[in-house]
Amino acid sequence: MDFEYESEIWLDEVAEIGEDTILYDSQGNPVKLWDCTFNWINGRQLGSISYVNDDGIEKI
Repeated sequence: MDFEYESEIWLDEVAEIGEDTILYDSQGNPVKLWDCTFNWINGRQLGSISYVNDDGIEKI
């Protein structure tokens, strides 16, 4: 599996895993990977991870 780094600001920010893109917010927190959405509170504290399946939204 290949990992790609593209950010000049966040040097440890992985942009892609294989062919899957990781989306980040302005603070450098990942917000979207595969079918998962990462929700952040208080800046850099992970609040929840959610994913969409055939039945709707499921919280992890």
